[in-house]
Amino acid sequence: MQTFATAPDWVLSSRASVHPTERRKREVSHPFIGGSPIAQARGGRAVSRAMTGVGRSRPAALRMSPGARTRSVAQARALAFMLCALSLVAFHARPQDAPDPPSTTPLELIEAGDPSVRRFGDGVAASGSLLAIAAPTDGDDAWSPGFVAIHRVLWTARDGVEVVEEARFSSSLGAEGEHFGAAVAASVLQPTGHSPAQTAIPPMRGDLVAVGADRADVDLPAGPPIPMAGAVDLFERAHRGAPRWGRSARLRATSPQPGAEFGGALAFDAGGAARLAVGSARHDARAGIDAPWVWDAGRVHVFTRHGDAAARGGAARWSEAAVIDPPRPELSGWFGASVAIEGELLAIGSPGHDVPRPDGAGTISNAGAVFLYRRIASDPAGGAPLERYRLERVFTAPEPEESAWFGLAIALEDEALAIGAPRAAGTRADGERRGAVYHFDLARPQSHPKRIDPPSERVRTGFGQTLALRRGTLLIGAPSTDAPSAAADSPMLEDVGGAWIYALDDGAFTAELVPPRATRSVLFGATAALAWPGFIHDPMAWSEQTARECPHGAPDPAPVAVVGHRYTEEESQVPSPGAALYRASRVKAPP
Repeated sequence: MQTFATAPDWVLSSRASVHPTERRKREVSHPFIGGSPIAQARGGRAVSRAMTGVGRSRPAALRMSPGARTRSVAQARALAFMLCALSLVAFHARPQDAPDPPSTTPLELIEAGDPSVRRFGDGVAASGSLLAIAAPTDGDDAWSPGFVAIHRVLWTARDGVEVVEEARFSSSLGAEGEHFGAAVAASVLQPTGHSPAQTAIPPMRGDLVAVGADRADVDLPAGPPIPMAGAVDLFERAHRGAPRWGRSARLRATSPQPGAEFGGALAFDAGGAARLAVGSARHDARAGIDAPWVWDAGRVHVFTRHGDAAARGGAARWSEAAVIDPPRPELSGWFGASVAIEGELLAIGSPGHDVPRPDGAGTISNAGAVFLYRRIASDPAGGAPLERYRLERVFTAPEPEESAWFGLAIALEDEALAIGAPRAAGTRADGERRGAVYHFDLARPQSHPKRIDPPSERVRTGFGQTLALRRGTLLIGAPSTDAPSAAADSPMLEDVGGAWIYALDDGAFTAELVPPRATRSVLFGATAALAWPGFIHDPMAWSEQTARECPHGAPDPAPVAVVGHRYTEEESQVPSPGAALYRASRVKAPP
């Protein structure tokens, strides 16, 4: 089962939105902020569409924290993760010793079917044959609460895919502006390998989809609701009884905080247990009642399920089993911007983490880090398991760089940990910050990580913004990738987007995924996931038609890469094309 993360929604969508008086983290100087020479020369072209989230229209009065401070919309954007697509740089020839990987065209494009839906495909998640596609809206440019569509993906004997939509849900409250679909995660629960000594969660089967609504107001038993604290809706289909999807729970933090954006990052346990990690990267920290607030330090919540919804008369209940704060809260550290969990291991990205300089003279701002925790105990308390996690390792880039955003995306499977640094400087002579991905072998703690650089100079920035990992197959998104144009007066189309398949075992790219639409600013690769359909051990994954087409069992087991787009209000010329499906090269045979 794969885990992945997408960029949160606090990302700048246009340079014009940056106010020169906005607070910036430690006054870090970026080449694309405000009135810098590059910004002036480029005339205000949109920045960081490689990481752009949904445009926000937030009343300033709603962004209140316990320190009685108000954060305006402009300030929220100033704190955003910012990547710049530097397109006015000469195009250099690629080295002759780096051949292009073969191109792969889509097997299918899943579209919203309604031209008024602009953000279908802004979030994707997959597990086995289960696929969830989100269409978040927040009232900025579409008056609807957003929705998630749940699909089943199946291989056919003709080497094609059969995609069946099983259910569609919107916010449990149907509220506009909740940003329902800000993050999405999927899981096929597997009881295999369950050990009561390792976890208090009982073995169970079923399909789960979690959808973040990171701007949802949270109601309290008494008093006014907490604005934009965030919530997560859970949907479930049992593998026994009537195979119907239903809403099972709405999760919120035990101690919700205004504007914390709980639900901005999600990951189910890749080991198949009913465990969910929820990022709240804009949670404000405070050491004590008299201590100053540390804005946007971040926090991660772990929820577990107890009870079985499929049992007669039973009810599955979710409860908060652990709360993890950064070891040292930092201003705009964004701890929890990405999460990945598998078995005992929990990886948490903090792309705003400052790394000490080697000479001890200050820190490298926004270099980023990933914190790896191990679950050391699970204690049932009143029927709800409580868990404890111990910090085991802290990962940083071998050569930390300012504003590289190391840890914005992470993927964890077995002993492999992949970490995206979408603003890392490239190894090419042009000096562009195209981004990079680092592969760490957890089985060899002393080994040097493998750095994966973009295979194409068409990538302007954002390589490694999204990651998905499944059985040694790594899917890497780079939304700020240009594409050739058919027009003679426009040699390149900006920010069409790109995605690549990389084989960890071979250390090589195996395919470049061709965007379904060569349209400017659709940001293909802004979201990504890996499905693995056609498993015999999952009888729910077979339709009667597929069984007829495959009388001898499962087709050749190969992953399906699912790549979405991102609609940005300020820059996108057309609605998001949706989610495209590709056959990915098989690397490891299934067990």
